[in-house]
Amino acid sequence: MNATKPAFRDEVAATSSADDWFAALDQRYIGTGDRRWVAQVLGVHGAADGLWVQLAPNDDPSATIVLHLSTKTRIEDVLVALETRTQFDGRPHIIDLASN
Repeated sequence: MNATKPAFRDEVAATSSADDWFAALDQRYIGTGDRRWVAQVLGVHGAADGLWVQLAPNDDPSATIVLHLSTKTRIEDVLVALETRTQFDGRPHIIDLASN
């Protein structure tokens, strides 16, 4: 019967991780100077292959960025990836950090 439902411990770990990423990224300043922007987290979704975090610049929610993260992804790696993403052209952009 438990084969189709994750153990409670796994559910708590996934929720905690999603909450942690939301707290770490939402309303966070990314970059410096005239390239500085504020991240707005639009959603955090758990999947078998990791977490998917959807965010956008606070002043342009249509410029969506999707982060694919693993349990080993560090906040420092996410920030570097976001800082190097300077072009917001309106198309969703996927940054895959789960394989690092």
